[in-house]
Amino acid sequence: MINNIENRLKDFLKSYSSIVVAFSGGMDSMLLGAVINDMPETKLLAVHIASVFTPAAETADAVAWAEKFNVELIILNVDILSNSDVKKNPLNRCYYCKYNLMSQILKIASKRGFSVVVDGTNVDDFGDFRPGLKATEELGIIHPLAEVGFSKQDIYELGEKYNLDFKFSSACLASRIPYGTVLCSEELGKVERTEELMKSMGFKGHRVRNLGNTANIEVRSNQFDLLLTKRLELIEILQENGFQKIYLDLQGYRTGSLNP
Repeated sequence: MINNIENRLKDFLKSYSSIVVAFSGGMDSMLLGAVINDMPETKLLAVHIASVFTPAAETADAVAWAEKFNVELIILNVDILSNSDVKKNPLNRCYYCKYNLMSQILKIASKRGFSVVVDGTNVDDFGDFRPGLKATEELGIIHPLAEVGFSKQDIYELGEKYNLDFKFSSACLASRIPYGTVLCSEELGKVERTEELMKSMGFKGHRVRNLGNTANIEVRSNQFDLLLTKRLELIEILQENGFQKIYLDLQGYRTGSLNP
């Protein structure tokens, strides 16, 4: 079954002689890049955007992946908060952000003579609130995984074949801050630091939603016991990072909990 969907993906990609992957460092782009890299007739370039929205650990994962598969990787440092439409954090912030970043990747692709830019969007992404998809459609970014019907589960299963070391998705750090709250590097940094410290405590797949001086903690339901065990340590970490009130979301971790 998984071999069939892999073959469909390769058949789809064969129509492009050279491909730039918008490489987040997450599981979707890792798999897509690995499959393209397995097609010797196709020229591959990965471009990773580093900004205050990107956890440093994700950039490190992108570098490690490129070294493992011997793929050329460009790391593009972008001051995304210089874009006032993004900084204001409206409901469609992701549209402005994605349009900005993908436009820069398209310029690199054109300059280097690559025929197409692709990303790791899969079919499950269309079930969430993602204004950024509109931007990619306007810019002509291709979604190969979605085109051939890949779900998150398919990505995990095929990833085993390519010996990919998948980690829980970290997503854009701006997704931890409510819409309408003006974004700044300090508040984004608080999220990144506390989530990394939680990871070092054994949490996997968690979020620190930054509600000003309040932290709303989301962990997977099977890690509630760990949270209670680490409660005092966690409180200290969060308070040291400027959170005065700390709440546990009893619904547990879920993607896009601040989305409408």
